[in-house]
Amino acid sequence: MGKLLIGWVNEADRADLAGGRWAESLPQTALADDRLSKAARTLGNRTADTAIVADLGEAKAIGLAALFGAVAAPAPGCPGSTARYRVRAGDDARLAGPLLDLDFTGYGPEDPRIAFTRSSLATRFDRNGRLQGYGLTEPLTINLDGFDPPGTLELVLQQKDRDFRVGEAVRLADPEDAGRYLDGTLTAFEKQSGSACLAIASVSGTGSSTITWRLESLAARYGWRQDHEPASGTPRGFLIEGERTNLLARSAQFGDAVWTKQNATITADAGATPDGSLQADMLVESATTGIHQITQSATVTEGAAVTFSLFVKPAERTRLALVLSSGGDYAQGTFDLAAGTATTAQGGAGTALSARLVPLAGGWARCMLTGSIAGETSYLAACRLLNPGGNYAGDGTSGLLVWGAQAEEGPDASSYIPTEGDPATRAADVARLALDGSMAEGTLLAAYRSRRTGSVAIAGLNDGTADNAIELRHGSGGARLGYIVTGGAEQAALSTGSPAADTASVAGIAFAAGNASAAADGGAVITGTPGTLPAVTGLDLGSRPAGERLDGHLARLQLYGRRLGDGELQGASTALALQLGPVAWDSGWLDVWQGNWRREGYAAVMLATPPDVAARYWRFDLDDGASTDGFLDLARLWLGPAVRFEHNYSYGAGLWAEPDTQIIRSPGGVSRFQDGAAPRIMRLTLEHASAGEAHRPLLTLQREARLSGEVLTVPDPEDVEFRAERVFIARLRATNPIRNSYFQGYATELELEERLT
Repeated sequence: MGKLLIGWVNEADRADLAGGRWAESLPQTALADDRLSKAARTLGNRTADTAIVADLGEAKAIGLAALFGAVAAPAPGCPGSTARYRVRAGDDARLAGPLLDLDFTGYGPEDPRIAFTRSSLATRFDRNGRLQGYGLTEPLTINLDGFDPPGTLELVLQQKDRDFRVGEAVRLADPEDAGRYLDGTLTAFEKQSGSACLAIASVSGTGSSTITWRLESLAARYGWRQDHEPASGTPRGFLIEGERTNLLARSAQFGDAVWTKQNATITADAGATPDGSLQADMLVESATTGIHQITQSATVTEGAAVTFSLFVKPAERTRLALVLSSGGDYAQGTFDLAAGTATTAQGGAGTALSARLVPLAGGWARCMLTGSIAGETSYLAACRLLNPGGNYAGDGTSGLLVWGAQAEEGPDASSYIPTEGDPATRAADVARLALDGSMAEGTLLAAYRSRRTGSVAIAGLNDGTADNAIELRHGSGGARLGYIVTGGAEQAALSTGSPAADTASVAGIAFAAGNASAAADGGAVITGTPGTLPAVTGLDLGSRPAGERLDGHLARLQLYGRRLGDGELQGASTALALQLGPVAWDSGWLDVWQGNWRREGYAAVMLATPPDVAARYWRFDLDDGASTDGFLDLARLWLGPAVRFEHNYSYGAGLWAEPDTQIIRSPGGVSRFQDGAAPRIMRLTLEHASAGEAHRPLLTLQREARLSGEVLTVPDPEDVEFRAERVFIARLRATNPIRNSYFQGYATELELEERLT
């Protein structure tokens, strides 16, 4: 059994707190509020969001460090069952870490410091592999028996990451009957719990009241996008793209006359699509011999590289070709859905630049062909069935599911842009974070992935123009650069290699007056000597004032207020490892709930017992990335000295809950009960204290804590199984005599009552 620990001085109450990202209405300062009902809420659940750095003003000996989760734990917003934490201490201010640490792979509210604009809808994949962005869907099993619009419906969404917004038009649709739906407006929505309120105005169609309805947003999506790997649901980060136009009309309506059918027919609404609707069409071969395909013409810039993409799902046929052609000139991509392979072919003035197949959820895949035809301004886009070649005798019934056709000028396929009667354009993403002032020195790092190699904007500090900037970007030739320009004059262009397209990478640039360094992916540091640093006013994410975009994902970004040394920069460019300077003590990563010991109704207790380490700066890091809540609610931070007793309390100790219940008995003998709170009570019987322990810490505890001050007691630091039950912030219930019970032996009792508010 470990030694008893008692602390009654909380230095965190007087510390300057910093780090992390916090809700304005539930700020970080609540961690130093002795009202335990006050909570601080993070704006995410990753280490970048949850860091807590306490500056004690001077080095102080700390023997007890603790962070308490929400009082109502474990509920949404409290550290999850796989959460972990880490405590570090030191006397170097570098322990505070970066000025900005933005992790876009976690879940939580959008950071209010980032100003984002895009003047059109845009799509993304959610964590379930479903395409979202222009008509979100949600399966809901509800009974509408007796409901007669107009009226109000209250619902709880089963997937809480859905980005519904108050005030937008919504529809409850019957997925089995396109003519049956209820239209209205979303009047309330709580993203974390999924609670929603709908004002239904009208109803169309009739049928059974108990079905699995689908809630759809009828509004365009203008917000910034957290994207996911469509097959695995793994977060990819902040999707940032430039402007693109889908040149094909009726992108998901292949039965329309704009699509020419050759030896083929279309069966409309034959299956579920990647966005969850039942609007996938079946491309069916006719019972004739020949080429079986659908086609549509697209007007392009002369000889332009065009990417033609299509969502497909195998049925009786598992092979297809995407073709861009003009007369006898063509570029072709051949796709084997069963094998997951893609190959290219070309003829005449056509050039097939690439073909790619991306697996999606639900058996779907997105097939993509990039090609060009010299001298032509009109390309014919075709989807052709293969068995195994393109010219064969059809059986009149076989085919595959198709949806979401897109042809766009560019070397890659961007996110899907749905169209109706005409081509449609998705506007460019613009994200910027204003700075409080310019930077005389600093370090900018980013973890990113771009679909292409040349003319890529990763992140940059600037004054709103391309003439004064400190940037991470790819040049037009594909070289990755740490780039500095002042007054339009290049000061440094430090190349750290040429990464391949669609490859995860980390790049960084460190700068100060007269010197700069760049590094990427832990590789060699490249140095330069810029003459003058520019004055900057903001940070652009995934874009440049000159017009380039990331056209990919920004996973994480860090901005330090100091120039990292070259060794630190190289280390930071390896998975964005934090550069915190010398650390005097490090607890290492610890499980919040110690495996499976999470307790319903008890707050999480993140405890560390440093061996009386004297340090000015103390840092807590939490990682709850496996949770989907998207935030953490934390109640109290404790940093203070601790008294360790040489001998533990005796077997006379006790722990119980004491209900605050009033019993009212009527004259007739009937009892009525008014139940209040039930705080935990702990009695510690100390029978073997030394003279030093009796006359110093025990007497000082009674004098300083009295009956109103806070006391934190850890009966057994090694007991992780029952920590949540046994460790809590309390107050002394009474002061008892410290008795000299035998020669040089002292005894007393401590009775502690849990603080609940």
